[in-house]
Amino acid sequence: MRIVSTLPDFPGTRIRHILTGLPRAKGYRLDIKPLRYRTSPHLAGLCDYDTRVITVQVPEPFRAFRARIPYRAKRLTVSLLPVRGPRAEGIGGDGL
Repeated sequence: MRIVSTLPDFPGTRIRHILTGLPRAKGYRLDIKPLRYRTSPHLAGLCDYDTRVITVQVPEPFRAFRARIPYRAKRLTVSLLPVRGPRAEGIGGDGL
């Protein structure tokens, strides 16, 4: 994957280090561009499938996010609880 960055704080080598462990997008170009925000920093991304370009906009100035973003999160198993329906409450068809 070819990486093009217009941000001096994020050269290609740093971006490659950040992306280690993520699936590779073979045949795509990754563009890193600045994102100017008014209230709070966020990430913005766009994938153009026709030209095979992924654009990621990074907040400028960049500050670390407080919220953790899960990747490959594992689902928790949920135990089934007994369901109380109309028959369990005595409203069923048998008049009890």
